[in-house]
Amino acid sequence: MEDACLRAGDVRERGFSLLEVALSTVILGAVLIGTLGSLSTAAIGQRHDGARVESQLLLSRVMEELRATAFNSLVSYDGTWIEEGRHRADINVSPRGPGLLKLSVRVRQLENEEIETRGVLLVMRP
Repeated sequence: MEDACLRAGDVRERGFSLLEVALSTVILGAVLIGTLGSLSTAAIGQRHDGARVESQLLLSRVMEELRATAFNSLVSYDGTWIEEGRHRADINVSPRGPGLLKLSVRVRQLENEEIETRGVLLVMRP
């Protein structure tokens, strides 16, 4: 009889209880959800960073084009825009005094308006 009791005790010590299995599953699930959430956030952040770089490149090109334009022709750019890929650059020109113009360029992503880059250029008549 003693041998039967010892064997029953041995079986209990070798296996896992239902509570231990359930607790392990909950902990593993929480860790997995956290890991997947951080990977998802990283992928979204990387996509936004790429869009910001594209936006900044378009802003640089537009600003260089405006710098190379003759002073008397700059007023004609007011209210114009340039679309390139998934981005749009809006150009505004406003006089700030005699012989002084303020050029504002706003570049935004067409799909996500939260991604935006702005630049300002003051130009004096030569």
